Amino acid sequence: AEGLGEDFKVEEIGNKDTGKVFECISKSQTYRKIQTPVPGRYQAQNAALAIRALEFVAANNHRSLDEAKVRDALQNTRIPGRFEMVNEDPVVILDAAHNPDKIASLTTGLKRLYQPDEVVFVCAFTSGRNPRDLFLPMLEVSRTFYLTRSIVGFREDEEPLYLKHFLVSVDFEVTAHIALDPFRALDLAMYEAQKQRKVVCVTGSAYLVGYVRQRWYPEHSLLRFEEG
Repeated sequence: AEGLGEDFKVEEIGNKDTGKVFECISKSQTYRKIQTPVPGRYQAQNAALAIRALEFVAANNHRSLDEAKVRDALQNTRIPGRFEMVNEDPVVILDAAHNPDKIASLTTGLKRLYQPDEVVFVCAFTSGRNPRDLFLPMLEVSRTFYLTRSIVGFREDEEPLYLKHFLVSVDFEVTAHIALDPFRALDLAMYEAQKQRKVVCVTGSAYLVGYVRQRWYPEHSLLRFEEG
């Protein structure tokens, strides 16, 4: 079990491509086989923290916590762009990790689910990032990268060619492709992943993830307009 403080701890039971199963042990009770569709150890920790917060709220209002509703809420939680699987063949995962801590959490989750070099990365970084801090954890998971841009007018991207040179200088076995159009990079990565039975992970920039997510969830389908 992983202690997160004096109030509660988390014990992992299982990992899935599409979620996580864990137990939350609090001062009040033990919640067994909690399921959340969002993979990643930190998501189990976040869910456990939410449970403990609800216990405090319920106690302060002299009410009991409805465990069935808690389970239902967690089981139906969706976080767009956070280890979000949007395609099955090949598997495509979108994760808006854009700093060293988030990248480390992402790669930890990928290593738990997939074999080394089973992942193909599509990535872009906004300027000002240290590529070493971002790429080194990713190299533990994959040596295949499709480098692109995030296509955001008000933020500059790190040049894909610069990122490619950095990757090759760190690991000569890296295969780094450049496709300036994000959808082109995605298509190439998906084609390679499908042929080699690999997994595509789009990451490095929330802007990039939001942009390519439109392939599956177009903006016009998400926006609703009401007549005045």
